[in-house]
Amino acid sequence: MTATFAGLVLPMLMQVGPAPRESVISALPEELANRPDRPTPTPMPTLDTGDADETTAQLPAALQDCLQLIRSNPAVARDRAERNLLGATGERRIIAAHCLGLARSELGQFTGARDAFLTARESVVDTDANYRAMLGLLAGNAALANGDAATALADFGPYAFGLPLAGDIALDSARALVALGRLDEAASALAFAREAKAGDAAPFLYSATLARRLDDLAAAQMHIEQAVTLDPLDPAIGLEAGVIAILQGREDAARKSWQSVLDTAPDGAEAEVAKGYLAQIAQPAPNP
Repeated sequence: MTATFAGLVLPMLMQVGPAPRESVISALPEELANRPDRPTPTPMPTLDTGDADETTAQLPAALQDCLQLIRSNPAVARDRAERNLLGATGERRIIAAHCLGLARSELGQFTGARDAFLTARESVVDTDANYRAMLGLLAGNAALANGDAATALADFGPYAFGLPLAGDIALDSARALVALGRLDEAASALAFAREAKAGDAAPFLYSATLARRLDDLAAAQMHIEQAVTLDPLDPAIGLEAGVIAILQGREDAARKSWQSVLDTAPDGAEAEVAKGYLAQIAQPAPNP
């Protein structure tokens, strides 16, 4: 039996769960570990437990209720999901564990969140690779949020083409690899993500950041130009474009990029950083 949750679950997961998305501009691991919002969520894959006796008509509504409750009272959502998980089987067990992981994530209980996501994944049949991959992605992000990049990398698993979340898995694998200091492997993961998510600015932004940190300014410029093309109003992209420009000696271009951050997102964290950068370049050069 198959229940389809397309258009219901994953858009909501972009708002709750263990994957931080605020853009922090400092050292490279933090830049990759705190990614910006993804503008177009990947559709939720089909959920198939192989249990022909389970009634599924109410499950999407049950999960939707859980996600709405997480927004208003994640502690109550956690307690309810824990009760629902007791003795549950088939799809009911998957939904309860999935919900429990999200609620625990919202409460900052990342170890427990990872356990719940893995419980849900264990209940999904092997033939439903899409949903299993999604639960692994959530478990890995919980591990990353808990500071355990090695465990996160294992949870993510291979990012094979053909799965809807392949590019997301590669992108988050790059975050883990950077945290582990495996920068060449991170670059390979980002190359995969750029191909799998060619219409998404995030892989190009992260690729630009990594190339800059590796002193490959030509590659950094190429990637940031593509990121700007895909999402010209993203303040994290404008901030990075300015950093790359200043390192290339293009002060006017850097000033223009940082000013664009203030114009488009004046209240964001990137705007505060941009103000600092603009103040620095406004100061007279020190005497030789």
